[in-house]
Amino acid sequence: MSVLGWIAEALFPRFCVRCNKEGRDVCEGCLGETLQSPLPLSCVVCDAPTPIGATCSGCSSSLDGVVSSFAYSDAVVKGLLKRWKFEYSVSARDALRPLVESTELGELLGAGEWTVVPVPVHCSRLRERGFDQATWIAYVVGEEIGQSAVGLLERVHATLQQARRAGEDLMGSFRARQPIDGRVLLCDDVCTSGATLEAAAAACKEAGATHVWAYTIARG
Repeated sequence: MSVLGWIAEALFPRFCVRCNKEGRDVCEGCLGETLQSPLPLSCVVCDAPTPIGATCSGCSSSLDGVVSSFAYSDAVVKGLLKRWKFEYSVSARDALRPLVESTELGELLGAGEWTVVPVPVHCSRLRERGFDQATWIAYVVGEEIGQSAVGLLERVHATLQQARRAGEDLMGSFRARQPIDGRVLLCDDVCTSGATLEAAAAACKEAGATHVWAYTIARG
């Protein structure tokens, strides 16, 4: 660790988001417990258990499937995401990497080409935060499956958090910057109602994507 790093640690010590132990954003014990509690995969529409999180044949969706690693109610997952998104903690972001890497998406999704696409935030939210969390997640996922992350979508208008939770119709919230071929893997931090991912998937298929899956760190 650099001298500046030591000074920062002394002035602004970090505490585990779950047990409050000093030293790191999440201690080894709490991280281990979370890693041992992955979220069962299920249909994003009806929540019925399905192989690899595929959408049920009887459910209507632009999403062919959604893979979420953990429940949002998990104290480690929720704490790290909040610390990253609202306190702008880079160390909390980095602590999320092993959670993403634990899912082994390459094995779940199988061989073949995927276009990894972050679900973009609106430009006003980007200015406010200074970063787009989905872009970082897409970068990590791309590394895991050996594909590059590409910003092929843009958000047409901002979405309120309340609308995401309520599951309001968000169709038309996204558009593709160019035609899209083949299979797309959307990436975001949390799947709540699924409305945001649904709108992003619809935009991808309108642009030519044959299959659209999504990956999120959390669901709930």
